[in-house]
Order: sequence, then structure tokens, then C-alpha cells
Amino acid sequence: MKKKVIKEIKLKKDWKFYTGIVCLGLSFFLPLLGFVVPFLKLPTTITVGVITFLTIGGPEAMILAGSVLLGKDGFRYYRNKIFLLFKRKSKPKPVSKIRYYTGLTIMISSVIPLYLNAYFSEIMPQQEYSKNAILISADLIFVISFFILGGEFWEKYKKLFICDGNNNKTKEKN
Repeated sequence: MKKKVIKEIKLKKDWKFYTGIVCLGLSFFLPLLGFVVPFLKLPTTITVGVITFLTIGGPEAMILAGSVLLGKDGFRYYRNKIFLLFKRKSKPKPVSKIRYYTGLTIMISSVIPLYLNAYFSEIMPQQEYSKNAILISADLIFVISFFILGGEFWEKYKKLFICDGNNNKTKEKN
């Protein structure tokens, strides 16, 4: 595997830079203001319009304006900073056999309520609240099973969705 070398980008800190930073900051802050609008006692149509702007239109416009004002170098600089936050620092540690098989069992068994609901819905509780609680719990348990299975399983899972166009038999012949 090739490692990408991220070169340090020098930023010109002029008015465009600071305005772009303010726009990006507002893009994260505007949706929070949507929670305040219902308490302003405005007419319903205006309240809906303002909340829609604050949650849907405003943040996107601010991100666009901020990226334009920061320019190509500013955008690359902050993109690289964000990617470095999510970069894996070390190789995932292997988990024990018991933990691995426990995680697999939990993952597979968490799917059972979903199939029961789809094909044998009369077995599931008829009250919506109880049924939804079981289905949401099954989904959460499925997600938790990935954490139980560990980082190596996550790497295996990611490889399922990567098509490199080769298989082992063609590699061995060459």
C-alpha cells in the first residue's frame, strides 16, 4: 500500500479567511437556533419557514460560502485536519476466540426479531410500542455487536465492499 504524504499548506489569513471560518462556524450553529424559534411565538407558517431555513437551507449555503471564501488551499487544509482526526493510529488488536464467537452469535441473533416481524408478524406483540421497542433494540444490538467483534472484524467487513478486480487465483498465476 502506498502512503499518502500530506504536505503542510500555508494559509493567507486575510479577511476572506476569517469570513470563511465564520461561515463554516455558522453552518454548525444555525440548526441549533431552530430549537429556539418555537418559543418566539411567531405565526405557524413563519415558524415553519424559519426552522426550515435554519436546518436545511442555511447550513448548506454557509458551507458553500465558507468553502468559496477559504479557497482551494483553505479547503484542503481543513479537510486534511479533519481526516487526520479519523485516521487509525495503530493496527487493531485481535480479540479472543470467545469474544469473537460471542459477537457473531449476538450479531446473527439480533436479526431474528426483524425476520419474525416480516414473515411471522402474528408472533410479535400487537402493540406498536412493544413491537417498535423490540425492533429498535435488535438494531442497537446489531450495531453493538460490531464493537464486540473488534477492529479486525471491521476491516474484514469493509473488504466485502471493495472490488479490486482481482482474485487470488489470477494473482498466483502471474
